[in-house]
Amino acid sequence: MYINTVKRFLALSILLFSSYSYANDAQQPVPVQVMQLSAMNVPVKVELPTVLMGSEEVEIRARVAGIVEKIHFKDGDQVKKGDLLYSLDTEQLEATLARLDADQEALKARLDQANRNLKRVNTLKTQRAIAQKDVDDAVSEQAIAKADILAGEARLKEASLNLNYAKIKAPINGFVSRSLVSEGDYIQSAGDVLVNLTQLNPIYARFSIPTRSYQAIQAEAMMGSVVLPPLSDWKAKLKFGHGQYYDQVGTVDFLDVKVDPLTGAQESRATFPNPNNRLQPGQYMRIFVEGAYRPNAIAVPQEAVLDGPQGKYVYRYAKQEQMYVAQPQPVQLGEWVVLQGRNYWVVLKGLVPNDQIVVSGHARIFVPMTPIQAAGPLQVQGKDGEALSEKSI
Repeated sequence: MYINTVKRFLALSILLFSSYSYANDAQQPVPVQVMQLSAMNVPVKVELPTVLMGSEEVEIRARVAGIVEKIHFKDGDQVKKGDLLYSLDTEQLEATLARLDADQEALKARLDQANRNLKRVNTLKTQRAIAQKDVDDAVSEQAIAKADILAGEARLKEASLNLNYAKIKAPINGFVSRSLVSEGDYIQSAGDVLVNLTQLNPIYARFSIPTRSYQAIQAEAMMGSVVLPPLSDWKAKLKFGHGQYYDQVGTVDFLDVKVDPLTGAQESRATFPNPNNRLQPGQYMRIFVEGAYRPNAIAVPQEAVLDGPQGKYVYRYAKQEQMYVAQPQPVQLGEWVVLQGRNYWVVLKGLVPNDQIVVSGHARIFVPMTPIQAAGPLQVQGKDGEALSEKSI
C-alpha cells in the first residue's frame, strides 16, 4: 500500500510539473524575423509570349533571266553584304552588250555626218544658195542623230547593268537558307525566290499587348499610381522555355498605334543584340517588358503573406503593453514582382511605410496576438527595394 501511495504521489508531481512547464512555455515570446517596410518605386513588369524574327529578311530574286552557272555558297552559310551568291551564264548578255556598243559607234558616225551636212547647209544659206526647207531638214537630221545617241547610251547602260545583274550578290549581312535552285536551272527575271537571307544580329522579338491591359495601365498612369516612361526607355528581357533568361537586354522600339480587330491587341517589337546567334527566328519565348513603375509603393515578401477566412493578411510586429504580439493585418494585394531575386507582393491597401511585419517564423504562431520577439536585427527595406539593411531593435 505504501508503494502504491508513493507511485501516485510521483505521478501527480510529474503531471503538475509538466503543466507548469507548459504554461510557462506558452508565455515565452515566439522568435520571429521582422522587416520594417519602406515606400519603394516598384517596377511594373509585363510578361507576354513572343516570337523571334530576323531584323532583316530578304528574298533573293534574279533581275535578269539566265542559266545558273555557279552557286557560291553552301546552304546555311553566313555571308556578308556584297558576297557573290549566284553567277548566271553571261554569254548572251555579253553578246548583247557588244552589239549595242557597235550600234552606238554607228550612231556616232551618223551624228558626225549630220553635223557636217548642217555646216555645209549653213554656208549655202549665207550665200542665199539653198532653200529654207533644206536648212530645216538638216537641222532635224542633226537633232534626230543626237536623240539616237542618247537612246543608244541608255540601251548600252541597261545592257551593262544586266551583265552586272548576272552576278547576284548579298544585299545584307546574314545567313542564307537552302538554295531553291540548282546549277544549270534556267531562271526568269523577277521570278521565283532563289534563296532567303536573314540577318540575326540584331534580332527582333515581336509580341502583342492586349488593348485591355494597355488601357488599364494608361488609366493608372493618369491617376498617378503608375509612371510611364517614353518608349525609348522601355527595356525587355527574354526567357527560354527551360526557364533560363537570355543574357542580353533588349529595347522596345515599336508600338503600333492600330489595334488588330481580330486579336484585340497592339503589335509591338523589341530589338535584342544577338552576337553569338544564340537566338533563332521562329523561336517562341517569354518576354518581360520593363520601364513603368509604381511610385512610393509598399511591397512585402511573398512568404510574409498568409491566407485566412477573410482573405490575405500579414502579422504586424505590434507592441502591446510590455511585449510584442503577432497582430493580424488584412491586406489587399496587387501583382507580384521580383526584387533582388526575392519574390514580393505589391500591397495596395493595409500597410504603410515604417510598419513592421513578420517575414518568417509563422509556423510557431498558433493564434493571433501570440507574444513574439524579433530574432536577430531588424531587416529594413531599401528605398527602391535594391537591398536590405539591418539595425538592432
